[in-house]
Amino acid sequence: HDLRTPLNAIAGYSERLALGIRGPVTAPQKSDLERIQRNQRHLLNLVNDILSFAKIEAGKIPLEMKSVNLEKTVRPLRAVIEPQAAKRGITEG
Repeated sequence: HDLRTPLNAIAGYSERLALGIRGPVTAPQKSDLERIQRNQRHLLNLVNDILSFAKIEAGKIPLEMKSVNLEKTVRPLRAVIEPQAAKRGITEG
């Protein structure tokens, strides 16, 4: 809960800025705000996953094993990892 509160504030303020509440938003600023929102959601998901793992370890959530599409699962991480990889000269292939 203590971790989610500031993340939700980041989401709220970035949404307000994107809506132009503080004035016009340029295309590069909009792109930056979208990146902030995407990374905020990613971090919130990580926090929620950690909390879920804690509940699983405590025996409060039953597990259901099933197959998943790895490509579909990992694809959303591309936007987070790609800029870091580019800085290090890492490319596909």
